[in-house]
Amino acid sequence: MSALRGLEYAFANESDKMHEVVNEPMSHNPRRFEYANTFCDLYNSYTLNHHSYTSTDCDVEKVDSWSDVYKKPRLSHEICIDGTYTDLSLIERYEGTRIGKTEMFSSLKKHLADKGLLDRASLYFENSCQWQRRVRKYCFETVRRGENIAGYDFLG
Repeated sequence: MSALRGLEYAFANESDKMHEVVNEPMSHNPRRFEYANTFCDLYNSYTLNHHSYTSTDCDVEKVDSWSDVYKKPRLSHEICIDGTYTDLSLIERYEGTRIGKTEMFSSLKKHLADKGLLDRASLYFENSCQWQRRVRKYCFETVRRGENIAGYDFLG
């Protein structure tokens, strides 16, 4: 399952195709949809962040209104992508690994230390998990309220 790059988003990467993009009811490439419709019976729609990064600001009716573009049932791609603080208590677990060599832990630790807040890291993590749980529930309910989304894949 993948999103519809080049059909419903990421057109800036193909400036030579920009003349093909239609902006109503949302940005999409009608020629590519027409071609894809010859072999697709289901789409996995990115919904332009409405069910992921900006799910708390989702306009359900707007997302539903785009369905005429697809002409096929559609899923919502990777719902519930939202961030939380990183659990700094896991640093030791990843030492010497590929993940431990990234800035996943060190950048947060440095940022909190620079602000004099490193002693609150575990509280920030716990609170952000509680926030995430609520946002995830809201996102699932938002997707369910829509009339034209046949399902979703959940990016846990």
